[in-house]
Amino acid sequence: MKHNKRAIWALIVVILIFRLSTDLFGQELPKYSARVKVNVSADENISSRIESYIKRELRSLQDVTVVEDNANYEILIIALEPETISGHKTGGIVLSILILEPIDVATLVNVLKIYNIIYPEKINQAGKIIGAQQPCCVHDFRLQTGPAEDLKRLCEEMVADFDSKFLEYGRKTYQELKDKLEKSRQKEKK
Repeated sequence: MKHNKRAIWALIVVILIFRLSTDLFGQELPKYSARVKVNVSADENISSRIESYIKRELRSLQDVTVVEDNANYEILIIALEPETISGHKTGGIVLSILILEPIDVATLVNVLKIYNIIYPEKINQAGKIIGAQQPCCVHDFRLQTGPAEDLKRLCEEMVADFDSKFLEYGRKTYQELKDKLEKSRQKEKK
């Protein structure tokens, strides 16, 4: 139920933003695009490799931009090379992967102000409660393990899974909204 409420609110915000932008400017909506931030925490020798593999795979997706700020999604990865009790490396790798979606509270509050959905004093209260923290939604958490020599394959699989679970849904939803908006425009022209 919580996921449905969040999806409904997100849909309302996106529709309102699209409606406002197209009404004011009459421009064609851009193609879907996602901004993704990658944050890797690991020993230096594998951290740079993981970051490189993940970013390379993300950049191969035509509608994804890898960014440092203002991301639609954030991929947090903690990588470890397991050791035996005596300190010998096992030759394996463990990836802890967390997919987050930052919630843009400022945009939501501004849209709500524009459309007078809630009272301004409630908006101010919400801003004070949230403060400087960036709220986010946790979409996925998983552990991946494998031999260290399969690190590239593990990263490729992670990005493919991220694409199919999250980005594909975003593409589909965006296209549906774009189609509905176009139909609405056609009706208004008649």
